[in-house]
Amino acid sequence: MGLLYGKETENGYEPSLWHRWFKPDVSGNTLNGLGEKEVRRPTPLYHRQDYWHPWRLVQDMFYLRNTISTGAVIVKSHLLDWKKPAPVTNNQKERSPADWSRRIEEYAISLGVDKVGITKIKPEWIFEGDEMPETYAIILATRMDYESLSRSRDRKFTPSVKEAMSIYYYGHERARKVADWLREQGWPARGFGNPMGTALNILPAAIEAGVGELGKHGSLICKEMGALFRLAYVVTDLPLEVTHPTDIGVDDFCLRCTVCSKECPPNALSDDKQLVRGVERWYVDFDKCVPYFNENSGCGICIAACPWSQPGLAPGISEKMLKLRKKK
Repeated sequence: MGLLYGKETENGYEPSLWHRWFKPDVSGNTLNGLGEKEVRRPTPLYHRQDYWHPWRLVQDMFYLRNTISTGAVIVKSHLLDWKKPAPVTNNQKERSPADWSRRIEEYAISLGVDKVGITKIKPEWIFEGDEMPETYAIILATRMDYESLSRSRDRKFTPSVKEAMSIYYYGHERARKVADWLREQGWPARGFGNPMGTALNILPAAIEAGVGELGKHGSLICKEMGALFRLAYVVTDLPLEVTHPTDIGVDDFCLRCTVCSKECPPNALSDDKQLVRGVERWYVDFDKCVPYFNENSGCGICIAACPWSQPGLAPGISEKMLKLRKKK
């Protein structure tokens, strides 16, 4: 165990001295609402650099290392934030909600997005202290490269981190283009892709939009890409036809599978669902995951190990799980 790096042991992960010195007294699991019975808005915690929070000094270790390894991509993403959006034209186009949704999906796919979902925004998805007045969220999923991500299983994290940050950038870029396209049709819209500092808790929105189901590793799994994708989103008041939650058998599979929980170095994954802000769901132990994640500039082992992520396997896994369910 050193100043900036911990070590893996048979019993989990021993964090660095830096983490031990600056870890706050309040648990990240407590801030996230682990064990709470009531539904509430999430507390802004990680991936937030726009204000002070108890885990900020621990978090900043990750961002310092991440900037060193993927600084160019981070700068490009920030430049997108600073870029002025297209003006909202006065010639507002009128179409049916179903037609708008179809056209948005077609345009997003033409930009390189791999999957699109649309949902109405719920108040409990907006982080405490933030506001998002728009009505609809358009969720954009972009595929990751399996070979790059799988290097994390050999503890070679730089390729997987660069891949993740690159896909976040591409998602951000495409979200901005979709938003600009809507603005050119006369409808206000905003696009987001960088996970740092946005108001919407995107995972429950993506689940409601049918992009995927939550897996044991805390990431979404979809039938087309497994867990190998990253999310971006666009918000607007344009009336849209929504998509709906999907059931591809993820819960049935994750209840039986222990691959990701066994491969997780800090033992942060549970084989049972837990209650989080009034919802029973898969949950990653924040206090165990964060030290390892920080000290390796990211991780991705659980996603790479997930059987759904193996190229070409996800559709067959889904079909098998749904068939098994029918036989019961």
